[in-house]
Amino acid sequence: MISGTGSGSGKTTVTAGLMRALAGRLCAKAGREIVPFKCGPDYIDPMFHRFACGSPSVNLDTVLLGDDGTRRAFNNRMAGRGPGACAIVEGAMGLYDGQRDTGKGSAADTAVLLDLPVFLIIDGRGMSQSAAALVGGFRDYDPRVRISGIIVNRIKNESHYRLLSEIIETQCGIPCVGWFPEDPALRLESRHLGLIPAEELESLSELLDRAADSIADHFDLGRILELSYIDEPAEVPDPFEGCEDRYRGLRIGVARDKAFNFYYTENLELLKKLGIELKFFSPIADAAPPEVDALWFGGGYPEVFADRLEENVSMRKAVRAALEAGLPCYAECGGQIYLAEKIVPGDGKPRAGVGFLPDRIRMTDRLQRFGYADLEIGLEGRSFGFPVHEFHHSVLEGDGDYRGRLTKGTRRWPGMQVRKNTLAGYPHFHFYAAPDGPALLRAMLDKAVLLKEQR
Repeated sequence: MISGTGSGSGKTTVTAGLMRALAGRLCAKAGREIVPFKCGPDYIDPMFHRFACGSPSVNLDTVLLGDDGTRRAFNNRMAGRGPGACAIVEGAMGLYDGQRDTGKGSAADTAVLLDLPVFLIIDGRGMSQSAAALVGGFRDYDPRVRISGIIVNRIKNESHYRLLSEIIETQCGIPCVGWFPEDPALRLESRHLGLIPAEELESLSELLDRAADSIADHFDLGRILELSYIDEPAEVPDPFEGCEDRYRGLRIGVARDKAFNFYYTENLELLKKLGIELKFFSPIADAAPPEVDALWFGGGYPEVFADRLEENVSMRKAVRAALEAGLPCYAECGGQIYLAEKIVPGDGKPRAGVGFLPDRIRMTDRLQRFGYADLEIGLEGRSFGFPVHEFHHSVLEGDGDYRGRLTKGTRRWPGMQVRKNTLAGYPHFHFYAAPDGPALLRAMLDKAVLLKEQR
């Protein structure tokens, strides 16, 4: 696991650069396979992982998935790959940053659960002996966490690194495995929900090549692999085991372009495993959605591309007509924004959305809700409950038909809105979310099959 002392420590640049370096150097020569993972609910970092090494990245989240679900996500992906497989997990925020009372969801929690060695990134600027105090504090905060190596970031030269490594290794007993020079050309751009997604960065390939070259020059890659060995994990039962091809013949249209690209890898893979045909389309560029049995609008940045979405009148009309006719649809966060009457970006000028939901979505200059919450919702005559994640800079102004509720501590707010056969809301839903995520997904898919048969 690659973790840091806090957000902004350079985790994504180092992790993606390390994946690129290993995939193109040691691992390629030795026949090793890079298997990327992301700790926590983040959508954007996994895009960089895939771009860096060519393999899809899976989220490990002990809040959304629970301990057993997190083991399943990691173990089942690694089982059977053999000793040549190299899992690289990017942590979330700082190493110990998770839920306040339990620490669940933190990189440390995940590392302990999966017995992963941690390589901690520290910012070495302006430090000498203080580096040992910093590393020692992280080492001692939770003795269960196995910090196996230190990566020193943002320093100017090798002599500073050698000074810091001698201090850290002597005082803390943890080896330093590399350093990353301060390089303005390697800074990844951000916007209000985090880093700008990989597919929007035209120069990303050159940036990752530069990071990989720097890592190859300044990291001891062989030592990192030596310190990273763990036994091959045993497979864990999958709640969808035995359901392979259960929904063969069902077609789902998935909105995927620059405006809609927040999808968990496991969610997409699961639908394919269940026999569902996914037909991807672009609400920005295509004239209409494909001929399908249901639609899925994931999260993303519709507010950033509101002009282009508004200009595609034929798509908006076709989506609204399909939903008015009862086509099943799931719209999460950005998808809910797109289905609204009006989208109001930061400039205050309203743009037209699909107009299916009776809402006006107004962007704000600060986060409205951020973090995990528990969703309780009744659908199709059943009740479901499981954790979800919200992260948005907008407020919804409207009077939709809301079902269930969301809770976080003592706070309560409306759950998700339902209109005809559309379920929409801000929460991001992992289909493996424990305990009832799998049951809700099956209920939604069963209804889509029933409606298809009735048409």
